Amino acid sequence: MEKEPQLSPVSKTEGGPNIRVVGRVPEEEKEKIRDRVAGFLGENHLGHLSPEKIEELKKVEIEKSPKQIAAIKLANKINQEIMKRAGIDPYEVSERNFHVLPHDYYQENIDSKGSSGTTAQFVQIVGLDEKSVGKSDVYFGSVAYHEMRHLTSQLALEAQEKIGVKDGERAFKDDAWRAGISTYSPYASKEKFHHHLKGLNEAVVSYGERHFIDALLERPEFEAERAHLALPEITELKKKIAAEKGVSEEDVLWVTKPDEKGDYSYYRVSYDQHRNVLDYVMDEILKEMPEDYSSRNEVYKIFEDANFNGRLLPIARMVEKAFGEGSFRVLGMMEADYNSPIQAIELLRKKRAGMLRQKIKKGSKEDHQSIAKNKPQGLV
Repeated sequence: MEKEPQLSPVSKTEGGPNIRVVGRVPEEEKEKIRDRVAGFLGENHLGHLSPEKIEELKKVEIEKSPKQIAAIKLANKINQEIMKRAGIDPYEVSERNFHVLPHDYYQENIDSKGSSGTTAQFVQIVGLDEKSVGKSDVYFGSVAYHEMRHLTSQLALEAQEKIGVKDGERAFKDDAWRAGISTYSPYASKEKFHHHLKGLNEAVVSYGERHFIDALLERPEFEAERAHLALPEITELKKKIAAEKGVSEEDVLWVTKPDEKGDYSYYRVSYDQHRNVLDYVMDEILKEMPEDYSSRNEVYKIFEDANFNGRLLPIARMVEKAFGEGSFRVLGMMEADYNSPIQAIELLRKKRAGMLRQKIKKGSKEDHQSIAKNKPQGLV
């Protein structure tokens, strides 16, 4: 298994994101990169946009409700607790970094692929589609928490000197190298771009959403939502939706009351297929390493911490101990689309079965050797 490369020191920007920079560039250039990205979280928020674009965004942006602001504050609190456990200096993300935007504007300027929210770590901004998050403050909270986890996850950039600038001048560029658990192609192989561990990264981030919603519904601001979800009619609908979609009831976050025609809307936690893969991986790790971990939650904390501190080797060691050599690479190939986790879990099951067969063969061989070694003298 390859060693993790040495990273430059974490940014010393007080109360800001933890940014690392790799690449053969002067240290002062790395510091400029860190300061630039960290600045987007603070006073230079939206500084990547032209004055015209900033004015345009401010005109269309939708004001967040008190409940939505309360959800962001709770997301900050829980996020900071995880950061501290992962060995990262905690910091707060201002609610101003979350921008609720009209559907058409969101699709045209942020993401046209149907997402409810999108994070741009490079510029420390979260865009939220009002059409998706505006109809349920509970769902808003879920998406905001998911995107905050992306926004505050480990960010490592690769810097490189530009080629072809004027004589006597030096210029530099940078690009993503790691974001959370996921990793990107280095500059040297950008013509063969790849994005490893993207699906696992989404699984780890979305895994915490249900726990966040449990905490959110305990807040006094969400007493009405808690009472709504406890209605017999709503609990029955949640059961029906879960059965039809093949997900757990806990994944169904919100269901509206049916109208006079019996129509209703519902919202659920994203990336259920990817979380199924993560559940399977963690359960097999528990079987293989019962002396190290007593619960799935203990194993999950290793994955969750890596999202903030970037330490992939503990995860890789666990996975390869449970599934055999090359299995972490298989897990890394899981993309964020719907079909990829189905393929990933099939390959991992084969890896696990093959490793168990090898263990049985090895155990059988050792038993035969032990019998031969301890056979009484003269026994035919």
